[in-house]
Amino acid sequence: MKGLENIYATREKRFLHGGDYFPEQWLHLPEYLQEDIKLMQIANTNTFSIGMFAWSRLEPEEGVYDFEWLDEVIDRIHSFGGNVILATPSGAKPSWMAKKYPEIRRVNNRREQELQGRRHNHCFTAPIYREKIKMINRKLAERYQNHPAILMWHISNEYSGECHCNLCQEAFRLWVKNRYNNDLEAVNVAWWATFWSHRYSGWDEIESPSVLGEDAMHGLTLDWQRFVTDQTIDFYKEEITPLRELTPHIPITTNFMADTADLIPFQALDYSKFAEHVDLISWDAYPAWHSDTQTDKELAVKVGFIDDLYRSLKQQPFYIMESTPSLVNWHDVNKAKRPGMHLLSSLQHVAHGSDSVMYFQWRKSRGASEKFHGAVVDHDNSTENRVFKDVQEVGAYLNKLEEVVGTN
Repeated sequence: MKGLENIYATREKRFLHGGDYFPEQWLHLPEYLQEDIKLMQIANTNTFSIGMFAWSRLEPEEGVYDFEWLDEVIDRIHSFGGNVILATPSGAKPSWMAKKYPEIRRVNNRREQELQGRRHNHCFTAPIYREKIKMINRKLAERYQNHPAILMWHISNEYSGECHCNLCQEAFRLWVKNRYNNDLEAVNVAWWATFWSHRYSGWDEIESPSVLGEDAMHGLTLDWQRFVTDQTIDFYKEEITPLRELTPHIPITTNFMADTADLIPFQALDYSKFAEHVDLISWDAYPAWHSDTQTDKELAVKVGFIDDLYRSLKQQPFYIMESTPSLVNWHDVNKAKRPGMHLLSSLQHVAHGSDSVMYFQWRKSRGASEKFHGAVVDHDNSTENRVFKDVQEVGAYLNKLEEVVGTN
């Protein structure tokens, strides 16, 4: 349990309780940042993930860096004994970068290049994007490698998606050549390409699938998905290069997911393969409690299965990196947890081997697409609403259970 040993050898053994914190959204209201430190302690929280979507604040112009605000936030959390999970910002590129280097913008399966304006719409293959993320990650590692508050690295955020640009097409052809020992006829046989006259006569004819579903070439689609996993892992491995070099003592994780619609394990990446390259397993759990299509008991069975599956990937305790303390914002009807449900659902994860209960998000965003997503601190900034008190209660229970942290 290498990653766990690194955490527990030098730090107090305790459940991690806290969540994703976005101080960069509140720099114009410093009194809110001051208030957060007080509220974190009242809520019985101790650990916060910071920086995952902060690239435009960390590097507002190319080559111009600003870490002073981050220094202050980390120091404040450390002042009351809190932990920081420091995230790398590759999940959301800044606008100046998308404009100057358009080749980093993702291309969909219809060969249409996406515009700036979403997260996770970058190309995993583009050399300039890989170079840029290594540069900012090196800066982060150099600055915070010895800060006592840093508990672990949180690499990017919910790796997902695929790119169909020319760079990715070339990378895919090379991947296919390597997989089939440079034998094009072996590709034709494996993909059953004679069906509908899809046989290939040259490597340059091979490209990613543009047709999905029943009419797709199933062999091509399967190998493309294998390539997407390998290319995502390759990007991840390059992203963590400066972190392994400068901070070998700090363990690394990236947050895995589940399919939020059916609550089944995430299918777009092979997590069993990805797990070999992280020190600690973490995942983001968003079951739709109190739904109209299944009972809470039926849903809890699915949650327990995914906990067990992800725990098995490294045969050690895992981390819930995100959950909601109340509701989400993407269902047709977003239902808050009923009284008692937050404690029950949180302790289910602990019973299945989680060493954390973490939330998205600490403070509710004032605007944009997640302004109605649940948070510990709501728009009213109050400690008296039920959600805040539910979080307080979970923290109190976790404090009573510390002897099981890090155990099997």
